[in-house]
Amino acid sequence: MIGWVVASPLVKIQPLLPRLPRSRRGGRPWIGNRAVIDGILWVLKTGARWCDLPSEYPSPATCWRRLKRWDEDGTWERIRIRARPIVLRRGTSDER
Repeated sequence: MIGWVVASPLVKIQPLLPRLPRSRRGGRPWIGNRAVIDGILWVLKTGARWCDLPSEYPSPATCWRRLKRWDEDGTWERIRIRARPIVLRRGTSDER
């Protein structure tokens, strides 16, 4: 199931996300943040292993590395804090 992040909440967290870097040397373009967030949320919501991430999401390594980067720089915590009221309004809070 793709599309866990609907447009409205994404608009609220978009300013919190770092810009995707551009390489001067070329290389593979970065996967968009929305698709990566969908993949991260799928793993967190289902409790599945990263290697079980369905193929319609970005690769498990991409999602894991982006989550690790965002966790280390504080971005993920800011996203979690901003998204908490949205989750509570929908009645799907999972306090951990």
